[in-house]
Amino acid sequence: MIEKIKNISQKNKEPNWLFNFRKENWRLFESLELPKDDEWKYTDLSITNFSHIQPSSSLNIKTKNCLEEKDPNSIKDYLFLAKNKFEALNNAIFSEPKIILAKNNAKINIEFSKTNFTKIFIFVEDQAEINFSLNSSGFNIIQTFLIIKGQATVNVLDNSEKDAVIINEFFADIKNNAKLNYNFGLFGGLINRLKIESQISLNAENKIKGMFFGNEKQHYNIVTNAIHLEEASVNDILVKGALNDYATSSYFGSIVINKRAQKADSYLADHVLLLSENAKANSIPSLKIDANDVKATHGATISQLDEEQIFYLLSRGLNKKEAESLIVQAFFNDVKINNQDAQKIIEAKIS
Repeated sequence: MIEKIKNISQKNKEPNWLFNFRKENWRLFESLELPKDDEWKYTDLSITNFSHIQPSSSLNIKTKNCLEEKDPNSIKDYLFLAKNKFEALNNAIFSEPKIILAKNNAKINIEFSKTNFTKIFIFVEDQAEINFSLNSSGFNIIQTFLIIKGQATVNVLDNSEKDAVIINEFFADIKNNAKLNYNFGLFGGLINRLKIESQISLNAENKIKGMFFGNEKQHYNIVTNAIHLEEASVNDILVKGALNDYATSSYFGSIVINKRAQKADSYLADHVLLLSENAKANSIPSLKIDANDVKATHGATISQLDEEQIFYLLSRGLNKKEAESLIVQAFFNDVKINNQDAQKIIEAKIS
């Protein structure tokens, strides 16, 4: 594999430091075991097969009001040694880094298909809308770094193949007075991990709304880490999911408020609706607060369909399937993605 890594680096005409970074992470990958910490606690990784890993990337990027940066030295400060086996693998074999400079009213559409090992860096100077569409198969590790000085809206729609394993990580650096609005809908994959880690600076805002729907034996692993760095930073996270058949989920949500982050206001909530006796959900909220003048709250529920609601709807002329469908749609009402494709997927999964 070292020879393949060398070929990637030479093909991309990378500086020597980046080639060494790749090699060091490959050594880490070979030495590290599969992760077992709280973020991964309820995710069965036994099906993960590294024996046929091949460096590859299959993505299509369309931009408006953007520039593409070719110098990898511009991202040196955002590359870090891996914390787990998956990050180490991607650090070693990711394809050419995609570096996008988003200007005023920028629009970026990124579509993933097949198998991907990739890193994307997006620098938002003013306003940007960023849309991610995943229809992947096989094994994927995708890492996106958002450096926001203005306002960014991110929409993620994942309807990958049933056999896909997706590890999709976002790292957002929200600068002073900047804003991030992040919306996601997860519907595909066999194992689908989405991690969103936000560092929130002075007067900055981090808002996340997301939904997932699992059936058959799908598993969702969702992580949100909100890190308040400075004063008057705001965080608002709401995640909702529905699970049918033998589907499972795990949600790990953390709020970290540093000493300098007085007047921080942080909220975290996740709610899961179980549509089958065999479906299972786990939730692990975590708060670490080192400042004394803050607001920080969290909430979590795991519930089943309300029989009284179903009975009422049956009495109004609906059949049981229609009643359950209406309840699920109402459950997702405050996290719906404004996307016709997403709505069609939800309707198909409910029916």
